[in-house]
Amino acid sequence: MLDSNGLEVLSPSECIRLLDKAAVGRLVFTDAGLPAVSPLPFTVDGDFVVVGTSAESHVARAVHDSIIAFQADEVATEPVLTGWTVTVLGRAQVVRERKEAARLLHEAARPWPSRTAEFVRVPLTRIHGRRAAAVPVSTTA
Repeated sequence: MLDSNGLEVLSPSECIRLLDKAAVGRLVFTDAGLPAVSPLPFTVDGDFVVVGTSAESHVARAVHDSIIAFQADEVATEPVLTGWTVTVLGRAQVVRERKEAARLLHEAARPWPSRTAEFVRVPLTRIHGRRAAAVPVSTTA
């Protein structure tokens, strides 16, 4: 199925499959009343997207129990626009259980930066994505 812009609408299972391919995504949240975006490494863990951050970071402080968005994509623009984007919306959950944090640290599909000490997860219940396949790129200004 195509959306009104001619992009393919992706199923939730295809969205999760594509998320598994990406290494870095963007966490979108509110920090001190303003919109904020932070690129972070992530992994898909069961029914959650999990991002790693440091316990002292503004991300860990700002997102606790907040509604946030997470987005990852892969896009190429030459010679035509191709790629995909996936967005997950949900209530952030800071992982507080030490055993769970230790499991995430050691079992993640991709290694976390050495300063990762805290994990934020977002349930994969509200997930949507789009794919562009060979869309001509306009060169006119």
